[in-house]
Amino acid sequence: MFEQHASDVELPDDLRRAVEDELDRDERLYWTAQPIPGRLAMKTLPIMLFAIPWTGFAVFWMAAASGFGQEGLDGPGMCFTLFGLPFVLIGLGMFSAPYWVYRKAGRSAYAITDRRAILLDAGWFGGLNVRSFGP
Repeated sequence: MFEQHASDVELPDDLRRAVEDELDRDERLYWTAQPIPGRLAMKTLPIMLFAIPWTGFAVFWMAAASGFGQEGLDGPGMCFTLFGLPFVLIGLGMFSAPYWVYRKAGRSAYAITDRRAILLDAGWFGGLNVRSFGP
């Protein structure tokens, strides 16, 4: 059922089993591959670079709104300080984008059979998304 060819990439066992589970009884597998994680992670480099001024300004905003450490911060000053917190978290998310893309690519696979192309893609919160494309 699982034919090896010279262009095949050795998939991790869990992905190989997932591909085999998607095949119909008499469907033949011709080719498998995985995305190159480093190459996909490099595509998120502009997002990570944008995160530098974004996060820097958000941290500066929070520091300025808090009075740069002055005593007695309460009332509206505290609200302005906390207003910057979501922006800092978004900045940290942008900084970590290469990691998440790299991780997702390592848990994804492509397959071509005699009937269709199959894309197995790791979900963000576990599980596996399967898309199938006919001729």
